[in-house]
Amino acid sequence: MNRKALSTVEKYEMLKRGETVVAALSGGADSVALLAFLCSLDSLDLHIIACHVNHNLRGQESERDEKFVRDLCQRMRVPLVVESVDVAAAAAGLKSSLEAAARSVRYRIFANVCENAGGGKVATAHTLSDSMETVLFNMARGTGLQGLCGIPPVRGNIIRPLIEVTRAEVEAYLKKQGLSFVVDSTNLSDDYTRNYIRHHIIPELSQINGDASQAMGRMMEILRQENAYLEKEAQRALFSVRKDTDIIDIEKLTKLSPALYSRCIALLLKEYHVQCSTQRIQLLEDILREGKGALQVSDELRFRVRNGVLSVDRSERSSTPVPLKMQSYKKEDLNGQVFTLADGKSMKIFTMNCADYEIFDNNSESVLKYAVDYDKIMVDVFLRNRLPGDRFTPLGRGCTKTLKKLFNENKLPALQREKIGILADREGIIFIEDFGVSERVKIDHTTKTVAVIEITEDCK
Repeated sequence: MNRKALSTVEKYEMLKRGETVVAALSGGADSVALLAFLCSLDSLDLHIIACHVNHNLRGQESERDEKFVRDLCQRMRVPLVVESVDVAAAAAGLKSSLEAAARSVRYRIFANVCENAGGGKVATAHTLSDSMETVLFNMARGTGLQGLCGIPPVRGNIIRPLIEVTRAEVEAYLKKQGLSFVVDSTNLSDDYTRNYIRHHIIPELSQINGDASQAMGRMMEILRQENAYLEKEAQRALFSVRKDTDIIDIEKLTKLSPALYSRCIALLLKEYHVQCSTQRIQLLEDILREGKGALQVSDELRFRVRNGVLSVDRSERSSTPVPLKMQSYKKEDLNGQVFTLADGKSMKIFTMNCADYEIFDNNSESVLKYAVDYDKIMVDVFLRNRLPGDRFTPLGRGCTKTLKKLFNENKLPALQREKIGILADREGIIFIEDFGVSERVKIDHTTKTVAVIEITEDCK
């Protein structure tokens, strides 16, 4: 294992002599092997600091892990930073899953420890086996080239020295070195998709090819190189089709190779910090193909297509109220349905698996205002104007208001109030145009299916 890990460090130029390295140490096999490997690099004279985050999610088992890590670092004479975090509370505050909140908290702590130490690298213990699981997980839900590249060996100041080492090689190394480790009991259950892949899918692949892990490792390395090349080409292509910072020449853009066309759109979305989903890329491609229209991506920002250019600007408001025609659908028929709003705007709804939406990793608070937990919608869904007595609980506000009070507080002009589209079910309001979703149907760690709401505009 040491030989492989050292080769990885050298190949990706992960470490410099005398550098500070913050080693993520959970107490599990991979992280113990990582710490032992880093400590073996005497020639680099590294300043190693171990960092353990107690998530306080597994009761006595969490306390056991912390004690194990403290004892291990004392024996190895490695400085240790321990942070205890109430991840459950953090998840509630972030409105995210426990797993996503834990990951966010961990990396923030690692970054802080690294900064306090004067800079350097953060080393995590991801292995080739972890990367294989990621690729298979992405394949199962549908992915492009990026999703087949696995976990990157280097991302910013984060390094993964064990990324070309399998879990079996890690365990063999620990046995040879006489090093013990703790086992997270949640890793033994098949309730989590990654665990199922680890316990069942990868062993089946090994039956087909005994060297499957190494074969996939080679594939990921090749695809990372090709993906990096295409990304640079897409950046050049996007620059070449720009007329100005916020103006794109549609004719030049649509003449690009399909391999670059979608990448350019994805890069454009990322530039404006817009969640880059397959569905949003498709919606933007749709209005590009039509040659007119607009895609509202947040409360203010929208992409507008007209007169041969794609521009990025702010929403405009019409002063003439147009009553909405009541439109309704059964819940099971929602996917792909389009509701007509005022001022030539449309509301499109599509559903997807929560994992596909990746809401906990990538989406901003603004984007979350346009997505609801599908399973919390009650039977029929319909679009309407406001009605007397309407009440609404804005996401994350913790209070219920009448629409009159809500509109007054936001200084919404009287004419505009009559044009606002309201999506409701039999229990009440689900979503209000420009104001977002109701607390009742918010996405949380139990969400399985997401209903995404997209607002588009037909630009005359």
